[in-house]
Amino acid sequence: MRYVFMICAMLLAAFFCYMVLDMAMQTGNDVANSHPW
Repeated sequence: MRYVFMICAMLLAAFFCYMVLDMAMQTGNDVANSHPW
């Protein structure tokens, strides 16, 4: 059962990292679009 918990924790961590990266990329795109230079 411990391995199942570890796998779930790893999946949650990967999903969280993906969400943070996606949000950061979106913010970067917004900044680039609002500042043409």
